Amino acid sequence: MSSSPPRPQNRGQKGRSQFEDWRTLHLRMQQKLMLCKVHSEIRIKILSLCQCLSLLLNPFLRLALVYL
Repeated sequence: MSSSPPRPQNRGQKGRSQFEDWRTLHLRMQQKLMLCKVHSEIRIKILSLCQCLSLLLNPFLRLALVYL
């Protein structure tokens, strides 16, 4: 008979689940980063569209102000 204390059986499972938690957290952070990139690209496109519209409408607005 040996007097060593019994080892816990779920030691490997706990380490594995902790690794999976880190992995899911990493995947979530990657997804959020991709969403941020998409949102910034959409914002840039909207701003450039607004700039184009303002350049197109600027002469008409000046004419309208002259005739008012």
